[in-house]
Amino acid sequence: MNPVPSIKGFLDELERLAQLVSHMPDLVLREGDAGTGWSFNRRDRVITMDGSKLRSESRNFNRGLVLHEMAHAVLTRISPYLQGDYLSRRDIYSAINALEDIRIESWLMRRFVGGREWITEYNGKLLLNTVPEFKKLEWTQLPPLQAFLAAVMARWWHGPEQVDIPKTLKPLVDEAWPHIERICKAIPGTCHDSTSRCRAVDEYRRSTARGLYLLHDSVRAPDEFEMEVRFKQDEFWSIFEEGILPIIQRLAPHDLDSTRKSNRAMDHALFNRWARAQSDETLESLSADRATAKFNSNLSNCGQIRGPGDSLPWDSNLGAYLKSAQIQTHSIEKLSAILQSLFPPKWSRSWEGPRNSGIRIRMRSVTEAEANPRNILKIWERRSPPTRSIPHVTALIDRSGSMDGERMVAAFAGCVLVSEVCHKAGIPFSLFTFSNRCEEVIGWQTALDETQRGRMGGLAKAASGGTNMAEALRKVGQHLMHSPHQHRVLVVLGDGDDGDHQVAALARRLSQSGVHLVGLGVGPDTAAMGDCIPNSRTCLIPGAIPGALASVLEQVVRGDE
Repeated sequence: MNPVPSIKGFLDELERLAQLVSHMPDLVLREGDAGTGWSFNRRDRVITMDGSKLRSESRNFNRGLVLHEMAHAVLTRISPYLQGDYLSRRDIYSAINALEDIRIESWLMRRFVGGREWITEYNGKLLLNTVPEFKKLEWTQLPPLQAFLAAVMARWWHGPEQVDIPKTLKPLVDEAWPHIERICKAIPGTCHDSTSRCRAVDEYRRSTARGLYLLHDSVRAPDEFEMEVRFKQDEFWSIFEEGILPIIQRLAPHDLDSTRKSNRAMDHALFNRWARAQSDETLESLSADRATAKFNSNLSNCGQIRGPGDSLPWDSNLGAYLKSAQIQTHSIEKLSAILQSLFPPKWSRSWEGPRNSGIRIRMRSVTEAEANPRNILKIWERRSPPTRSIPHVTALIDRSGSMDGERMVAAFAGCVLVSEVCHKAGIPFSLFTFSNRCEEVIGWQTALDETQRGRMGGLAKAASGGTNMAEALRKVGQHLMHSPHQHRVLVVLGDGDDGDHQVAALARRLSQSGVHLVGLGVGPDTAAMGDCIPNSRTCLIPGAIPGALASVLEQVVRGDE
């Protein structure tokens, strides 16, 4: 008899399955604490598995849950639509959650026929665990909206013959059912259905949904499958607002305390089956209770771009920061001039028109003016102004226990140097640190004021914990992917002593994606940085950092390797 595979071996299998389904070869799967549920963090590309279910439930049960989370990664693009009540009212958010689950699982059972058995196993158990046996269910004990959603999910999964819905609820379910059937069909076609994909792509290009992604698409244009995914998500949203939302508003009017407090426990219903452990999950993980609490907080700060990033495990120290900046004043002046010279203005200027004044006649407009004399003044063209290439600089600081002492002091000096150079040159700057986990200290939209300088000031004494450089590069890579700036520079300061073969591969992938990646091995015995990041200078004392950074930046940006 074959031995039962170890948990480690099973997690490796699940990770490969998730990478195959999501087309994310750098995705990582981890075992979470018991009772934490299942989650997918799109920003970090990390799946967290429920530790207790991983051991107590069957392998197929857990395979099905991985498929479910990956279906969210592949299909769910809901965040651009969520505004106002859709975020602040948990009852509406829960409805969106439930219906999106129906949609993605309809796609899963069509796309991965072999996984139908897995989905059947986990859905059968989870639905019966969160909703009592339907024939014995006392529907009156549930709030009206949750009873309605539970009935919809039960009818969709078990069929109308298996669910005894009370007479008071049945008309609402019947009213919603044509829309539920349309939601089940609002999914991308199979990979062989090229006709359906071409039609969806053409409709997406002509739809208003395209405008939701203009900033994102300026960085990376979508492929045909992504356009089809977005169009189908937009179709889902139209069905929801036209057919389902009116029912929800009747069942849970706004004036009946349907806006929940973010720390209130979710009522007993269907939605706790997707409980999440991570407080920093992205919205597209669809965590009904935790994500709503996060975005309620975001709504209260809407429009503010100043302020801290993640909560930090060290104390602020503005004095230490200002002292280091004062010592490095000359280096800051010199390096800011060098950095600006590496990204000069673009002098290739195009002709703009038509205009009512200019230096060149636009011949096409002359013929138009002859046909319509009212356009006689709009026949001129003029040169567009020169545009400045503004880079986006990100610093990634290793603050693990191996950095304690001289290395951390040097890394802190390098952090102050880079942040002040960017501030002086008017260049967007962001800062991340890592040990066991990676923290975002400053986002590129955040103003560098005394608060942010104070947050960085505590870095010199913040060394502790292990080293997870691979996770840090993934997280920063996602951050840079969403940057609207053409030139992205990542400066890694640390000892490079990670012992993880993934780090060099991730560094190469970042460089291939267009990021100007440099490494600075700060402090003694940091030659290992050169093994992680090819473009590196190592064993640097604080005074040598400015010159080393200038030379390696020039090498990377100008390509003189």
